Amino acid sequence: MPLYVFLHGLTVVRQQGTDLEVVLPSVSGHVQKAGNWLAETDIVNSDLTLRGVQTGNAPFPWDSMVFLPGTTLTTQSRASTLHLSTPREVLSLLTARPTMPPYPGPQPLPAAQDYVVRTKTGGLVFTQVASVHVLVYDYNDENEVFLEKHSWEPCSHDGAMSLHIISTSLEQEGQEHEDLTETVMSQVLQNYPGLEFKRNPRPLAAPWIDPQHPYYNNQTLYPDGDHMLERASGPYAFALAELEHPTARMLRLERLGLMVRSQRSIAGLWSDPDVLGDRVCNCATTGTP
Repeated sequence: MPLYVFLHGLTVVRQQGTDLEVVLPSVSGHVQKAGNWLAETDIVNSDLTLRGVQTGNAPFPWDSMVFLPGTTLTTQSRASTLHLSTPREVLSLLTARPTMPPYPGPQPLPAAQDYVVRTKTGGLVFTQVASVHVLVYDYNDENEVFLEKHSWEPCSHDGAMSLHIISTSLEQEGQEHEDLTETVMSQVLQNYPGLEFKRNPRPLAAPWIDPQHPYYNNQTLYPDGDHMLERASGPYAFALAELEHPTARMLRLERLGLMVRSQRSIAGLWSDPDVLGDRVCNCATTGTP
């Protein structure tokens, strides 16, 4: 019986032994929420601990995130810190690369000078970054799974549960927000080199609505209609829409209200991709040793 923990937005992850420290930086304009999909509530405590899950042995995939080996975590500018055990598996989903070629067919490698994000010092270049990471845990008893110091009440579907962690803006942000994020990250991470995300065009991540996309990276998941299965014949994992970025979700809900008030059909609202949600912003997972 699996629990899927979704990391949406700006988080800084440090893995030491069997422990994961996940920092949610305190950036103006960001919300920090946790809970079931579409029912996340504010995180008001500075330290949260996930209880009742089994410890796995999956290392965090440093090759699908911004990994800064020369940095160390500080105690500054944290909105909250999550203490997790090592999961059974970490899924790197909806990957962004410098170019998004037509598919199917062979996918060209990025040019040597191309990037999704790089350090401002020029020392590190990242040519693929997952826009969402999902940590997979096993548990024995649903009633023993809880997020200490938060009101989350797990809800299982065919034996699977989801916990969404949100650490980002719910509205589109501009350059001022990116500059502020850099300032906060330099406080969260000692020796932070600064990051530069590619512009013109901003890289696109694989859309959540298309699990056949070559950059979807559904390593062990199989699409079944609007849902994902952990194996070809099950068990149930989660709904595809759970991968949608919170900003895109907010825009979609706003359009829902406008369409209902104007008596327009909402038939395609939940099945059409939202290009705004596929663009990679600077709210991404960062790793440090």
